[in-house]
Amino acid sequence: MPRGWKRSWVKFWVSECIDGSIREDLEADERGVWYDLIIYSAKCRIPGIISSNETQAISRIRLAGILNISEKLLNQTISKCVVSKRISVDKKGLIHIINWEKYQSESDRVRVYQINQINNTKNSDKNEKPLDDNELIKKSDHQVKNLIDYHYQNYSKKFNKPYIVSGSKDGSLFKKLLSKFSEDEIKKLNDKFFESDDEFIQRTGYTVGVFATQVNKLQLDNTSEQLSKSTKKTINVWKDILKGGFDE
Repeated sequence: MPRGWKRSWVKFWVSECIDGSIREDLEADERGVWYDLIIYSAKCRIPGIISSNETQAISRIRLAGILNISEKLLNQTISKCVVSKRISVDKKGLIHIINWEKYQSESDRVRVYQINQINNTKNSDKNEKPLDDNELIKKSDHQVKNLIDYHYQNYSKKFNKPYIVSGSKDGSLFKKLLSKFSEDEIKKLNDKFFESDDEFIQRTGYTVGVFATQVNKLQLDNTSEQLSKSTKKTINVWKDILKGGFDE
């Protein structure tokens, strides 16, 4: 691995782990092995590829020993994961986590950022402690979490029930909105969303997905309200002027 890089975490998506097909495809002990394989692959030379080095496969006996499981359970889990397209094994015997980039892309983005920071730093201390990727999480990721929490609170307040969060989907939608609006602007639109008596919203549900589709309309509603207030003010002014004129 490049100097200065230390991977300290991997992501596990809550909904996919609890409600996903993995619970149908793998038994409890096999799921444990699957999660261990993901974690171990993060330590390998090429993240997401389980190997002894970049080009040499790690023996199944050795891997089973590292994971403290039987070789039979390891092979059984790998075979099932190959069938369910979670894992692929190439001709060299390297074990690939198929959706690594999809689910662990943030880790890799931080990794690239750290490497660039290290390469751009002049006269750095050779004994400098490796950077922890938790220190470099993108600001927008915290904003996404804030917005998911905000939506959850609005939903719970309106219906007195918990909102079921779809982590990857909801997070992705809020991330897209953050490319166009500030966090405060999205929160204001979210407030309007939950105050809305729009039939479409009431019929389809107050989810983040529906909210994202209604943002343009909610913006127009804001503009309409502002125009309405402005128009009312103008009418009142003219009423005063006309009233004064007739009084004279």
